[in-house]
Amino acid sequence: MKLSLLPNIVIIPAAALLFLSSPSLRAEPIPEVSVRLEPEEVVLGETATLTVSAAWTGEASDLAFTRPDPPTVRGLAVTGSHQRGITYREGSDLRRVREFIFTLRGEEEGPGRVGAVTLTYQRPDGSEHTVATEVIPVPVVSRGSARGNFPIPATVALALAAAILIAVYIRWMVRRYKKKSNELIADYVENLESQARRDLEGTRRHRLEGETGKYCDGLRTVLLHYREQKTAASQPPAGGGQAESPGIPPEDEAELDRIIDRLEELRFSGSQKRLEELDRLYRRATLLLERLENLTAGRTAEN
Repeated sequence: MKLSLLPNIVIIPAAALLFLSSPSLRAEPIPEVSVRLEPEEVVLGETATLTVSAAWTGEASDLAFTRPDPPTVRGLAVTGSHQRGITYREGSDLRRVREFIFTLRGEEEGPGRVGAVTLTYQRPDGSEHTVATEVIPVPVVSRGSARGNFPIPATVALALAAAILIAVYIRWMVRRYKKKSNELIADYVENLESQARRDLEGTRRHRLEGETGKYCDGLRTVLLHYREQKTAASQPPAGGGQAESPGIPPEDEAELDRIIDRLEELRFSGSQKRLEELDRLYRRATLLLERLENLTAGRTAEN
């Protein structure tokens, strides 16, 4: 009698294969929930960002989150909220992240508090589940006692402080040497727009280097600095007299505010089209500054 050398073969019916691969038998994803506050110390009157994240491996349809209510707070105020979805590959798996972002402002100096945020999500079978974040203690401090944990880089803050000191110095020189400094002030005022345009162009290096966050922060900082300088130059002197520069027309000021506000929103955006929109905002800001430069030059010539 001959012995068969073939291994035993187990035949599984196709129906059984379909049964084993059924979605109902696959492990259901469990969301990993985290929360972070940036900065961890809030300056009175300034803002911080609270981000609640839920991450899981699988399809986007596996977990359907509803928008949560804002957290209860002490010493703070919730001034805005938005959400975003992020997808990335981790090995052979797709990772999904749903972020709920709240903007908080310091309202009362002292030990503040951010309450728990409750996330509610639904699975494909219709079952509903909830998970809550931890409570976060938040010190709210005055500007003078802050530890320097600001949402803008320290180098940018130092540059702004230096620019403000220069502006104060120039105004002091005008009061002391009014006759001798008239030409200097006129040249300074006429070049506000052209200097801002050069500063905007300088931010393009961040774009070329792929540093989208720095590109966004740079555009916003330049426009905020220009608006501050222009506003100061358009105020009449305390002792009376004519302002050093014409103010920004209302329609142009509204456009400048819209650009700055959108840049603030894009600082926390994860959209793939973020870079394209930053480029559009860059072009809008450049055209606006060109228009204001022509307006300033025309009024100076009339005077």
